[in-house]
Amino acid sequence: MLAELEELTGASGLQPTSAHGFVVEYFDKVFTTALDGLLEEAAAAGGREFASVGPGEPMADGPIMVRMRGSFSGQPVVTPADLGAVGWDDATKIQVRRLIRSHVVLFVGYRPDEEEFELLFDQLADAYRAELPRCHLAVAQGRIDDYQWQRWVWRGLLLFTADPTECMEALADELK
Repeated sequence: MLAELEELTGASGLQPTSAHGFVVEYFDKVFTTALDGLLEEAAAAGGREFASVGPGEPMADGPIMVRMRGSFSGQPVVTPADLGAVGWDDATKIQVRRLIRSHVVLFVGYRPDEEEFELLFDQLADAYRAELPRCHLAVAQGRIDDYQWQRWVWRGLLLFTADPTECMEALADELK
């Protein structure tokens, strides 16, 4: 299914960037809405193995990649409407809540006015059962619209302007 989605979205033939490599090297829990396999390719190239789960599947211990889009349990999840059919059970929501409580959430590669970002944020807030704490968004689009700024700040999100690859490289430098 992932190969078919890559073909439909024009992502086939793309190569992982240094940002993909950084994510799979330094993080054990990755939530992605990407419809490509670049994170998986970067993990394989780096010799790391991630268990891949969908939004309706329980999270395993160890390195996991939670694919928020794709095909899970025979149920395709590509559009916001598809999410209604596949959701997290209470046990998985507890796992997500524990992760969010003990870590800082960094969203990379989204714009604050993007429906996909709002959908992901709402899914995580639903699992957390409250507004998300300690969340940051690296916005690559340049100046952030005042309306979007205020809208997201009121929801507890701290926004800053940064190219996703440069953001991940700077984070990697700090962690090394």
